[in-house]
Amino acid sequence: MNPDTIAQAKAADLLQLAGHYTKLTRASSTELQGPCPLCGGTDRFHVKQDGWFCRSCHPKFGDAIEFVRWVEKRTFPEAVEML
Repeated sequence: MNPDTIAQAKAADLLQLAGHYTKLTRASSTELQGPCPLCGGTDRFHVKQDGWFCRSCHPKFGDAIEFVRWVEKRTFPEAVEML
């Protein structure tokens, strides 16, 4: 897979991307929060421009590619292609 394509996918607007899957509200000047697109809750899911996590089901900070892999159940190449 082309490294430039991967870099472009990682640079996707994560705030906008996550906003398509859940309703987000401002948690701070740089962070949004809302219900997790997979496990629910009210404020478990947190997203910044450079990463995201769910306090319940995905506690590890992930990038845009990982978000698509997680929420869409896709492989790495499929997630890159989607982005």
